[in-house]
Amino acid sequence: EVSTLLVCLEEWKRTLPIGEVIFVADRAMMSEDNLEAMEAAKLNFTYVVAAKLKKLPRELRETILARKEESQIEFGEETVLVQEHNHAGRRLIVQYSDKRAEKDAKDRERLIETESLQMIREHCVRSFDPISSVVGNRGIFPHQ
Repeated sequence: EVSTLLVCLEEWKRTLPIGEVIFVADRAMMSEDNLEAMEAAKLNFTYVVAAKLKKLPRELRETILARKEESQIEFGEETVLVQEHNHAGRRLIVQYSDKRAEKDAKDRERLIETESLQMIREHCVRSFDPISSVVGNRGIFPHQ
């Protein structure tokens, strides 16, 4: 929660010899209220907050997905594609990497498999059918 974070930062800066603070947060912190609270706090810190693409305005999403103005950055042994945009008066940096895209695709597949198996289990419990009635020789079939 941002209000707790800000109280802690203020206390730490008052009691500890802290110089520059860079706060890095996951996308759960990405809301206009949270960003405004951090900016209004005047605690002299920088923040980086992840954002969900689907939460951005449609026009900006389309611009990002068009991938027309990307720069290449060598990041270790990987080439990362980067875009920079201005959104709501803030700097928005978008990154794409093949390695991350592969991981995300595997995660989606695993989620689909998990959801499919859960649907089968729920169906079998509701209908008292054995699981073999919905799983054929070639994989999972919807049971009608």
